Amino acid sequence: MTMRMLCAGILVAVLGCAGGASPPPEPPLPTSRSELARALIDAGVVRASVAGVVDGFRRLAIERARANVEALETRLESVAPERREVIRRRLDEMPARFEEDLEAFLGSIDFDDLARDLYTPLYSERFEVAELQAILRFYRSPAGQAFARENAEIVRIGTAELAGRLEPTLAAFMREWFETRLRGLQSEIDPGLEGGRSPSPGPGDGPG
Repeated sequence: MTMRMLCAGILVAVLGCAGGASPPPEPPLPTSRSELARALIDAGVVRASVAGVVDGFRRLAIERARANVEALETRLESVAPERREVIRRRLDEMPARFEEDLEAFLGSIDFDDLARDLYTPLYSERFEVAELQAILRFYRSPAGQAFARENAEIVRIGTAELAGRLEPTLAAFMREWFETRLRGLQSEIDPGLEGGRSPSPGPGDGPG
């Protein structure tokens, strides 16, 4: 081997190391709408939506369970005194036990498989092949994977914050709505009470 060939070999090796390995080729994209939609779901495009629905279901189930326990507690007075304390302790344990069993129940559901069944036709019916391929290409990229990974938590936090901000506004709207309707209903029943005014005493209504 000549010195020139040896130097050329060293130069190629050095340049190859400096430039790093070439990126792996992009995996082939599906060509049918249904396959593309399924691949999109597997890439995490609906992960945030599914997580938000599950989180909302979890909160609702816990609220209803606590309401049921409170309703049962109001019926303790009809229980014999010697059994009342035992039942009260069991009721106090129920919310925490329910949350544990609820998590086990939710963990037994394959939400990925459920999402494929629900969302595959929705995406395949609304997007063309080229559009689905472009979306899938993004979700397969590092930026797309980061978005899919973090967006579920962003949606969860944002949904909770939004609910917290809307709750007092909605409560005030409901209170004003019902008060207005009740005043109108009251004025129909007794026109003298319209506007919250007491009816003027008629003849013979004054103190005797």
